[in-house]
Amino acid sequence: MSTITLREYHALINTLIEKNANDEAIFHCTNILTNYPKDATTYQQLGQALLEKKRFEDAANVFSMVLSVFPDDFMAHAGLSEIHEENRELDKAIWHMEQAFETQPSN
Repeated sequence: MSTITLREYHALINTLIEKNANDEAIFHCTNILTNYPKDATTYQQLGQALLEKKRFEDAANVFSMVLSVFPDDFMAHAGLSEIHEENRELDKAIWHMEQAFETQPSN
């Protein structure tokens, strides 16, 4: 069995998400979280993969968990903004996008 660093594993998951292999990305994220249940990067990736799969409720839960630890997380705010926009909750969508903009105004 070969070993892979967590950093390399995260890079692999990012590649899977970019290639729209979200089910596989979700599988790998849950695999990591069984061994490293506090890994914030994996939660960010899991939320992103769930969002891409249009599993909005699950993605919102994951992004909310990220924000409970890192209240200024750009990816979580941007993801929640997209979810709220999809649900026609425009005030919440705007608020989260403003929060994301404050953390990364150049993005």
